[in-house]
Amino acid sequence: MKEDVVESLILNAMRRINMADPDIEKAISENKRNKLIEKASNLISKDRAEDYGDAKECHQLIAHYWNSYLKHTPKSGLRPVDVAIMMILLKIARCRGTLKDDTFIDIIGYSALAGEMIPNEILTGDFEYSEKGVY
Repeated sequence: MKEDVVESLILNAMRRINMADPDIEKAISENKRNKLIEKASNLISKDRAEDYGDAKECHQLIAHYWNSYLKHTPKSGLRPVDVAIMMILLKIARCRGTLKDDTFIDIIGYSALAGEMIPNEILTGDFEYSEKGVY
């Protein structure tokens, strides 16, 4: 991480004195990209795999939860509150793996956001309800 700060300082200094070199900027950009790819690879291959189990199984469960939820969404499309609820479902799917405080903190956070985004019609009772959900 210290290397990134140094590289950024060097690039900014070179730009200020009009000595920017596209080859250097490209090399630094590619280096950063490779570091990000390596970090992501380590996360999904080690840390996340240990915490949440097989990625395909986890994503299948998330897909099942999301598809079930989407069957009951308004025909007009997803609302911001729906996205927050779907993120909660993602976090719940991950509970099959290692239980971590961070997961429950995220669920609480998404719940609070969803609460703020509830359409006024639902709060005031000015909506129609059907077997497919609230409209």
